[in-house]
Amino acid sequence: MDIVSILYVLLFLLFIVLLILIAGHATIISVIFALVSIVGVSILLMMIIKYSQKITPSPVIEKMESPLPMIGGICEVLDDISPAKDGYVRYRGELWRAFSVKSTLKRGDYAYVVDVRGRFLIIEREPVKIEE
Repeated sequence: MDIVSILYVLLFLLFIVLLILIAGHATIISVIFALVSIVGVSILLMMIIKYSQKITPSPVIEKMESPLPMIGGICEVLDDISPAKDGYVRYRGELWRAFSVKSTLKRGDYAYVVDVRGRFLIIEREPVKIEE
């Protein structure tokens, strides 16, 4: 239970106590004490609700990591991969589905990541040479 639910239950119980005190012909001091308690809990409840609406939750993922730093990294091939068949690789401790355009890779080989397409890695035996 959260704090607001606890305060609602407390407020309800205070109303019940107030009704019992009034029905039992209690002294005026006990009735005033019950009314002050109800008002106090109500004000506290309104303050919590008012200030909790101003709080905005922080996002779970602060920023999306660009796939560009992944390009050029080395991954371990876990399945046989060829231009006709994709498979799994282990890259930075994660399993990725990968395929190759030119190379045929066997299980246990290491390959370079040359591109990222959605949830797939494109891997090759040799790194891509960028001509300037």
